[in-house]
Amino acid sequence: MFKEKLESKINRLLEEFGLKEEEVDFKIEIPPEGYGDLSTNVAFILSRSLKRNPREIAVSISEKLRKDTDYSRVEVAGPGFINVDFSIDYLSS
Repeated sequence: MFKEKLESKINRLLEEFGLKEEEVDFKIEIPPEGYGDLSTNVAFILSRSLKRNPREIAVSISEKLRKDTDYSRVEVAGPGFINVDFSIDYLSS
């Protein structure tokens, strides 16, 4: 349920980059403890087709994800991973 929520949101954001979801095979995983509820490598995958730095792409995506109140924390880690924590309100609904 949680992975699907984040995947759906990211797939909608792909359109802003001029891409379709079937063109981008990214992963959403449960990261090591302390790095959030979920983590994605989508910025690394997009960097190949967009020919941009993955960290820049991750910053752009994370800024858009932060506008969604279902997430309490969205941060860029390392060279371009995006780590997400779901809000208490979302988890309890």
